[in-house]
Amino acid sequence: MSKLYQLSKPYQIVQILGIFLLFSLITGLFTIPERTLHVFWGLIIPLLPVTFLFSPLLWRSACPLAVANRAGNRFAPQRVMPSSNATKTSAISISLFFVLVPARHLLFNENSVALAITISVVLLLAFVMGTQFKFKSGFCNTLCPVLPVEKLYGHSPFLEVKDTRCSACSLCTAKGCLDVAPQKSISKVIGPLTRSNKWLNTPLGIFALSFPGFIIGYFTVSNGDAANLLWVYGYTGVCSVACYLVSRLIITISRLPFEQAIALWAGYSIGVYYWYASMDISEVLGLSTNATYLIRGGFLIVVMIWMIRKIKQNSKRFSPR
Repeated sequence: MSKLYQLSKPYQIVQILGIFLLFSLITGLFTIPERTLHVFWGLIIPLLPVTFLFSPLLWRSACPLAVANRAGNRFAPQRVMPSSNATKTSAISISLFFVLVPARHLLFNENSVALAITISVVLLLAFVMGTQFKFKSGFCNTLCPVLPVEKLYGHSPFLEVKDTRCSACSLCTAKGCLDVAPQKSISKVIGPLTRSNKWLNTPLGIFALSFPGFIIGYFTVSNGDAANLLWVYGYTGVCSVACYLVSRLIITISRLPFEQAIALWAGYSIGVYYWYASMDISEVLGLSTNATYLIRGGFLIVVMIWMIRKIKQNSKRFSPR
């Protein structure tokens, strides 16, 4: 059984630090744009996904958008996001992710002002949604474009971390709360469909199966301007759809159960991601090609350990007694 780690007062310090770093980022995007973009996209963003394997709560407790979402709770009475909206909001957050990430090639990778404005707008959105819906249900647990990745990579964390703010759960999110029960964050949203291949048709199922292809598509297309919009989105879209169809065929023929399939495709996704992202990390740090191989190997070892651990847990869970 994994050791339980509780986030109490130290998380407040981390949150303050997160807000400080966010405003430092926005300032840097205006004052030293080239260097800031280089470090942000080449180092900070690539290091985030691996933290989800250890516990998505490590990031979710420090995320400046989560702080803004919670700050909004103080200014107006809130209502709970209806459970009937779970599928809709899941589809919206996934759609936002698939729209915003390729937009890096068209705008955000090289235009620091556009990135700063977008971050500020999303920060404001998180705050406003916090004034309307209880706790994190208005943004963090519903509309956040990073949420699908957090759920996919964080549904079987190495560490059992508990946020003390949720010690008395107020059920602000009816289904699949990643803060309270990450292991059930996907299955609860998909529901009974996990017992059949119908889960492949759900927003999270489509996301999980298409994600490796989306990552490959993103990393194998170049930056361009608005004239390249159709090519960038078309190429990543074709890669995603092709990956989904092939993955669906494999799962259908092999009759892989939901838990095993999600673990395998999550591991495949993050493995593919770090195969490419390790080159960016190495470049920002000014390391040699050999160092890139070492970084890549280190990430892949962590991913393999995560996958083996998850598959063993599933085998014990479904083994006959």
